[in-house]
Amino acid sequence: MTASCSVFAAISLDGFFAREDGSLDWLANVASSSRDYGYQQYLTSVDATLMSVRDMTSLLSGGFSLPRNCFVYAEQPLPDAESANLPTSVRLIQADAANALQQISTNGIQNIAAEGSEVIRALLADGLISRMTLTLAPVLLGKGMRLFGELTEDQYWQLQSHQAFDDGMVQLHYEQSL
Repeated sequence: MTASCSVFAAISLDGFFAREDGSLDWLANVASSSRDYGYQQYLTSVDATLMSVRDMTSLLSGGFSLPRNCFVYAEQPLPDAESANLPTSVRLIQADAANALQQISTNGIQNIAAEGSEVIRALLADGLISRMTLTLAPVLLGKGMRLFGELTEDQYWQLQSHQAFDDGMVQLHYEQSL
């Protein structure tokens, strides 16, 4: 049985999650510093997190910590020096995103968070994400990195709930329609 995969992300009104250089500085200008918008609750609801090596590197260089029970996939073998510098909390899987997800689920882990644009794009393209929580930030960036990539076919999602916050953020909870 393949694990259930979910996404929790903030995006600008024009669909960007980061600036072109990967910076998330724009989010601090619109999000309340005293509110996490349910992110910690979300992290406690998942059994593990899956991300690419590139997304992990970006997260760490941005000063963020890695979530507990973190699996990182690499499609190519990492150089020994890079492998040796991985945080001890990380479990490295040499595979693409879909195969990494399959390997994790064979270990009995069933509820997995997809963290970072690479893994989200890859798993969405394969139809392997079942739930999304998107928090729309009231800002237009004009350019940057899009959370979603190209798909070979349409995917339909059903709105489960929504919540507007007093700082202008709007959170949307979706489940994939079958």
